[in-house]
Amino acid sequence: MGDFRQKENGILVFESATQINYLTESFGLGSVVVRLLEEKVEPQENKVIPIAQTFKRTPYWRYVAVALFAVSIGGYLGGTYYKNQVEQYNLAEKQKAETRLQQRIQQATFVIDAPLDAVTVSVSNTSYPYHIVAGAFRIAENAEKKAAELMEKGYPARLIGENKYGLHQVAYKSFADRNEAINFLHQIQQNEFPEAWLLSEDL
Repeated sequence: MGDFRQKENGILVFESATQINYLTESFGLGSVVVRLLEEKVEPQENKVIPIAQTFKRTPYWRYVAVALFAVSIGGYLGGTYYKNQVEQYNLAEKQKAETRLQQRIQQATFVIDAPLDAVTVSVSNTSYPYHIVAGAFRIAENAEKKAAELMEKGYPARLIGENKYGLHQVAYKSFADRNEAINFLHQIQQNEFPEAWLLSEDL
């Protein structure tokens, strides 16, 4: 059972009927409509699996420890250096103060500007009571070094003993005549050492 259909070129084509089942094996059975099942393709979701990354952490505490150690060492060394500098400065200032004090004391006991009557002064050829003092030192070795330095410069420098304060005195030169000593003192104060002073004392 079926239908004939003529194509465009005139050829007859038989098409069997598909709505009714004429097979003897299927007699008495109802028609079953078979529908074409479409395969449902579910889209696959691309799942991103996170990969655990292990980062090596920098041991910052080591850097902190090194920095603290460096700061501690630097502070200790800096403090020691500063302490030494302060001690040296204080010692130098103390020496200057003692020298100035001795200068004022000597000047107070001997007036330079007061003229001395040459007639009343009797000076022996071997006596040199007028001394142009270059400094007074607490340590004898420092006084000897100062005298050596002055001798290298051409001065007949020498040690003239200790004063009542226990300081070792160094003189540029000693004179028998007071006026000569004063003139030499002025030259030294202008050209060499402004704080030099005149000491009048028989040694």
